Amino acid sequence: CFVMALRGASLVAGLASVAAFFKYTGLQAESDVFAATAPTSPPSGQIPPSEIMRYGLPSSDNLRYRMGYVMSYNNKHKTANWVCEVLTKERNSQNNADRKLCEFVVDDTVHPFFRSLNSDYKGTGFDRGHLANAANQRWSQAAMNDTFFLSNMSPQVGKGFNRDIWNRLEQWVRTLPGEYGVVSVCTGPLFIPVVEHGKAYMKYEVIGASQVAVPTHFFKVVLCETAGRAPEIMVDGTRGSWSTALQRHTDFTNDWLAFNIAIFNGLTHRLLDQSSPPPRLCD
Repeated sequence: CFVMALRGASLVAGLASVAAFFKYTGLQAESDVFAATAPTSPPSGQIPPSEIMRYGLPSSDNLRYRMGYVMSYNNKHKTANWVCEVLTKERNSQNNADRKLCEFVVDDTVHPFFRSLNSDYKGTGFDRGHLANAANQRWSQAAMNDTFFLSNMSPQVGKGFNRDIWNRLEQWVRTLPGEYGVVSVCTGPLFIPVVEHGKAYMKYEVIGASQVAVPTHFFKVVLCETAGRAPEIMVDGTRGSWSTALQRHTDFTNDWLAFNIAIFNGLTHRLLDQSSPPPRLCD
């Protein structure tokens, strides 16, 4: 990747350099690289994006519209920035999908330069951890299939996390539509710096030939709505088998972006403070 600053007569030479670069790399045009960064079109039969994102978008880059969720993809990390779902009691009561019919597949809406592959996970000891949970989409086989795109996966420790505390958190979230009318869920990875000798450093592992980033933490924000009651928001920031205490917020301002900034800035500062480790929620 390269960046050029062009002015006046340099424009022609600059354009020639760009053409030469794409010819050298085998690409037909600049659009070949960046076409996959445009938002995908909503598939037919999906939950309307306006329903999933009625409080707005946490961010607007590299959007992907799936049958049961909306996501923002991170080309650098080869995983999502966030995924958003909306759960209802009616959809949760349906059982029209079989997980055994699902397969982990490469997301061909992402340019090959920025994709993760099944081979990236092989032999690493990490699970292909769902962000948008498969069991949340039992109302439709197509919707459940969509959760198996590798763009919806992040490397997660299996025993103790993905198969244990994270799984229990996902199960608990699925019980909430029975108590509340509508439940919105925003999930994603976090990359939190470590403090060494008074300085903060960004350090995280990458796996496979695609160099898929291994998050240092994960977050899940749950917004619960009931007619006649103020929305309640619960935030959970997890690291391995450790978890911060679940926090409730009732001062939601109907704006995901503003809430995102306020909550995750505070969450980052808490996770950076290693002087008092959070309570352990699993054995």
